[in-house]
Amino acid sequence: VLFPLRHGGVVLGYMWALNFNVADVMKIKETLEFTTFFLASEIASYQLLNELEIMSTIDSLTGVKNRNVMNNQVDRVVAGELPVPQAVLFIDLNGLKRVNDEQGHNAGDKMIRSAALILQEVFHDGTVYRAGGDEFMIVAVDITEAELERRVEKLRKQSADGGVSFAVGSAFDSDGKDIRRTIRLADERMYDRKQKFKESLK
Repeated sequence: VLFPLRHGGVVLGYMWALNFNVADVMKIKETLEFTTFFLASEIASYQLLNELEIMSTIDSLTGVKNRNVMNNQVDRVVAGELPVPQAVLFIDLNGLKRVNDEQGHNAGDKMIRSAALILQEVFHDGTVYRAGGDEFMIVAVDITEAELERRVEKLRKQSADGGVSFAVGSAFDSDGKDIRRTIRLADERMYDRKQKFKESLK
């Protein structure tokens, strides 16, 4: 006998009953109908919780970690629950407003997605966060200062090849003690590069 696990009009799976006494078929039917109702409800609840967890941690446009996760991870590092990353980068997209104004927000969204893909490719062993709007943050735990510089240069090259312009600010923490200081330095350097980009357009 086959019983569907149904919830909200959607079949989530099936339950089979084998080798039962045919004389007890009505009793077995009632028992399995009752059981499948509760199983389907539990499965649907689990799926909903899983979807909510994804929505609360993943940026829907780019697929990278969102700001909520970024803030929580920084707090955990400060609390000593996670290792202090050696490198922090802040990246801002140059020219996004112009793309939105001249080509529309769909083109702007495409530019943001392209940027996220480049960041994930270059820093494949780090964690990429969308801090908000056109700004990203990357943290890397196991990386040398020389490798960081090489990756930043690669990032600039690949962004140019991909039709995306980045203002990149990076900071390296040699003693691995103060992530907030490293974040502040990276943010300041990114802002400086952003200002230089704007001045170049004048």
